[in-house]
Parts: sequence; C-alpha cells; structure tokens
Amino acid sequence: MEIKTDTQERNYIFKPNLSEEINQNIDNTVTRIKCNVPLARHKGIIVENIDKPQEIVKASIIADLVEEIDREEPRFKTTEINISTQESLIGKLSVSLKGEINE
Repeated sequence: MEIKTDTQERNYIFKPNLSEEINQNIDNTVTRIKCNVPLARHKGIIVENIDKPQEIVKASIIADLVEEIDREEPRFKTTEINISTQESLIGKLSVSLKGEINE
C-alpha cells in the first residue's frame, strides 16, 4: 500500500473501509504539528528545523513520522518513506509512505 500526502486540504470519507480508514488516520497523523493538538501536546511533527540543512531536516522528519505512525496507527507497518523537497522553497513538502497493513 502506498500513501502520498502533502499540505493540501482534503475531504474525509465517513464509514471508510479498512484501507481508507488507515490512509485517513496516517494522513491526519502526518499533517499534525507538535504542540498544536489540545490535550495531546506530544503528538505531531517538530517544525523547528526550518533553518537546518535539508538532509538533516529530512532525517528528522522521517524519524518523527515513523515514531508517530507506530504510536498512532499500529495496523500499518511502514517500510519506506520518501520526502520530496521540490517545493521546499515555498514551504511545501510532499511525503510518500509505503508499507503493509497488519490485520
């Protein structure tokens, strides 16, 4: 299963099947910013890396994503994460996740 996510707004499906539910949960997890979730300040990705070199930022984001997905969506086993920085100059990152659904 491959999941691609970015900063665009999307409509969620109510009453999703298992694959759609996991996709929506991961998308929600990946797009959260740390300390912006009331009553769960530990959730989200750290965004304080803005002035660091891109390779260090990518490694930090990948580590955060793996930790968040493992905690928030244990039904999904991440095997690969790719971050596209083509639009990083305007503040956009595109993340591609590959993995398997554990039932």
